[in-house]
Amino acid sequence: MLTGFGIQAQHTNVPLNREVLLKLESHINASDSNYHTGAKPYLYSRVVKPEFEHLNMARRKYFYLASDLIWRRHLLEVKKPDFYFSIDPLFNFEFGSELEGTYDRPRWKNTRGLVAEGTLGKNLSFHTRLYENQATLPDYLNTYVAQMQVMPGQGRTKPFKDTIGFDYSATYGYISWNINRKWNVQFGQDKLFIGDGYRSMLLSDNAFNFPGIRASGLLGDSGKWQYTTSINVLQTLERMPESTTPEALFVKKGGHFHYLSYNASPQLQLGLFEGTIFERVGTGDSTKAYHFGYYLPLLGLNTLLQGFSGTNNVVLGLNLKYRFHKRAYCYGQLAVDDPKERRMGWQAGVKVFEPFGKKGLYYQMEYNGASPYVYSHERPRQNYAHMNQPLAHPLGGSFNEILGIINLDAHYWYAQAKIHGAVYTEDFGIFNYGSNIFNSNLEANEPGATPTHLMIGDVQMGYKLNRHTKARLFFGIFIRQTRNVAEDHKTMFLYFGLRTNLNNYYFDF
Repeated sequence: MLTGFGIQAQHTNVPLNREVLLKLESHINASDSNYHTGAKPYLYSRVVKPEFEHLNMARRKYFYLASDLIWRRHLLEVKKPDFYFSIDPLFNFEFGSELEGTYDRPRWKNTRGLVAEGTLGKNLSFHTRLYENQATLPDYLNTYVAQMQVMPGQGRTKPFKDTIGFDYSATYGYISWNINRKWNVQFGQDKLFIGDGYRSMLLSDNAFNFPGIRASGLLGDSGKWQYTTSINVLQTLERMPESTTPEALFVKKGGHFHYLSYNASPQLQLGLFEGTIFERVGTGDSTKAYHFGYYLPLLGLNTLLQGFSGTNNVVLGLNLKYRFHKRAYCYGQLAVDDPKERRMGWQAGVKVFEPFGKKGLYYQMEYNGASPYVYSHERPRQNYAHMNQPLAHPLGGSFNEILGIINLDAHYWYAQAKIHGAVYTEDFGIFNYGSNIFNSNLEANEPGATPTHLMIGDVQMGYKLNRHTKARLFFGIFIRQTRNVAEDHKTMFLYFGLRTNLNNYYFDF
């Protein structure tokens, strides 16, 4: 199939994976379709249509018989008229060497896992993934993980054997039910993404997955309107002071996200977003009931009831996409955390698919920016974050960033080149200049901090082995430099390995 897992599990989600989504969106963009692309993950049954079947058939002429058995096969697959099930291994065996760093040890990742999914009848599907990991990391990332106690996008860590190694695990899973041809409900643990860019200033897959229930459906007969609502349980990594369990529980909070998308024309798509972080643990560490707005799936209601300065943290947003060519579109976002204090985030970008008829070539340019103290809150527990990571941009607030990405997909071979440049005001010690969303915005310092300049380059290429799990051999080079008046730190990291690639992980910050 076009995107990898096969249409048998028709009500499962298309993976939040850049490679998969680029191919799919290039064909969606080329058609005069009514697809809604702002809310992700997509359902296979909505976006993989019969008109795309020929794309897979056309590619088969490039396959060789020996590799075809690996390329197209699941490890285990059962097909029956009203039942489908598949299971595959997941892994990441990565090795690297840091040419510039503070300690001289090999860097590696060791990931083992499984993915299983299937369909029961015509309307019920399921998906589950689990990972067990150990890793030693490049210097800058080792510092970040040790401080935040979390691997970016992959969950809480604990020490592994010595002080520079980390052990961490992750599980994903959901049950997906198509109520009818327009509405789908999912219950489980996964990630969400709002937007058409590499980053999202509204809600991204930067943080770890979280449990919840999500409903998505088309409104009206024309299909021009789509509504998505998701009620979730988020958490900090702060422990409750007392517990009757062997290990104290983490402080919880609620996350409710609404997104309304409208296809104004075949070229123009508009979207309205509302995200609210609800308080679960109040002052004195007492557990309290959620505000009743947590349970109501109505966009805009929480903003009307609570405003931008209440106990519960509200973020409003606008998402737009304009297709000016069958091979290109521009997009943008505006996030509003507190209009009175001018706490906002913004985005503008452009994607180009297969320019000049060059198959498998994709360009993307993007600018992102945020004002100081955006996504923060006077009560740090109520910030716009989950498990010590921002729910929007990984840099938090108070920054400007520009990035460019080139992707090349040549059947079995692929290559990607990324470059990032950013300027942000870094928080030092007791000084809060608005970049660290885990600080209270009541302790804001006046602007005037010396900016930090960040440059990142990452070039990777490899050979694809399996289209279902995106298994590939790869190698690359990653260069990162931060510079301010206090220090100049540079990382140059060479890496290679063998891995499956179903998730986006963001180490470019």
